[in-house]
Amino acid sequence: MKSTVPHIAFFRISALGDIAMCVPAINAVREKYPDLRISVISIAFAEPLFQEIPNCNFIAFDKKRDGNILGLWKLQRKLRALEITHFADFHQVFRSKLLRFFLTGSGIQTAAIDKARVLKRKLTAGNGRFAIPSVFDRQLEVLQQLNFSVAFAALKPLPKRLIPEEFASTREKIGIAPFAQHASKVYDLDLLKSVIRGVLELSAAEVILFGSKSELAVLQEIKADENRIRIAAGALSFRDELALISCLDVMLSMDSANGHLAALYGVPVVTLWGVTHPTAGFKPFLQTDDNQLTADLKRFPKIPTSIYGNKYPPDYARAIDSIAPEKIVERLLQFLS
Repeated sequence: MKSTVPHIAFFRISALGDIAMCVPAINAVREKYPDLRISVISIAFAEPLFQEIPNCNFIAFDKKRDGNILGLWKLQRKLRALEITHFADFHQVFRSKLLRFFLTGSGIQTAAIDKARVLKRKLTAGNGRFAIPSVFDRQLEVLQQLNFSVAFAALKPLPKRLIPEEFASTREKIGIAPFAQHASKVYDLDLLKSVIRGVLELSAAEVILFGSKSELAVLQEIKADENRIRIAAGALSFRDELALISCLDVMLSMDSANGHLAALYGVPVVTLWGVTHPTAGFKPFLQTDDNQLTADLKRFPKIPTSIYGNKYPPDYARAIDSIAPEKIVERLLQFLS
C-alpha cells in the first residue's frame, strides 16, 4: 500500500564543507516535521554527518556509477520506488538538474537552491563588498518553495559526542586545520608555528592538528617534539574525528571544511580568510563576525577576488599572510578559561 506520509530527498554532493553546511537545515526539518520521511543523497564518505539526524535514510552517490545519464535515470527510479514526494536540490549542478527533470515527470515536487551567481560575479568584480544571503538562508528558501517552512532561528548545532578515548584528557583543546584546497587560502607555515607557540606559551591547552593522511609530513613538522601538540589526521575514522571535533574548545581553520564541521557542533570557529571573504555567504554556521579574520583589506582592496580562492591577481597570492599571528592568538585565547 502506498504511503501517504510525505518523503523529502535532499541532494548535495561534492565538497565536504558544502555538504556539512546542509546538516542544520535538514536537522531542523526533522525536528519540525517528526513524521516526515527524509532521505539524503550525497557522497559515501559524508554519511557520518547525517547519522545524528533521527530516521534519516542515506543514499550514497558515486559519480562514476550514478553521475552519467543512465546512472541518474536509475537513481530516479530508485527514488520513485522509495515514494519520494519532494526533492530539495541543495547543489544545482548539471547532474541534479537532470535528476530533477526526470523526477518532475513523475509528479514529484522539486525546488533548487539559488546559487546567487549574478551576485557572486558582482562581489568578485572588485567594486566593493556587500553581503550575499548565506547558504543557510538560501537552503531555507528551497524548503519554503516545497511548503516546508523553517525559520533560521530553528537551525541549531548538533549535540556534542563522546570524545575518542585516545584523545581524552583534562586539557582544553584547540583544533587547528592548516590546509585548504587552494594555496591562497592556506596560512604561511612559519606564521602558523608562531600562532601555536603563542597559544602554548599563554595557556595550558593542547593543540590538535587536523588534515588528511597525505598531509601528515607537514603536520609532523609542525608538531616536532612538542608533547602538547597531537595529530588527529590518519588516526581516526571520519565518524570518530567528528566526535573529537565536537569536543574542541575552539577551532582555527582556513576557509575550508574543518571549520564547517566544527561549527555544526557549536564549537567556536576562528576562520582565516585570504582572497575569499565571509560576505560571500559561506561563513561557518552561527559564527560571529569577530571570529572572521580577514586579510588586510587596505592593502588588498579587491578582496574577495573569487568565491573559492582559485582566482586572484599575482600580488594577492599571499594576502592571507597579512593576518598577524598575534591577532589570531588573542582571538583563540578568548575561548579558553
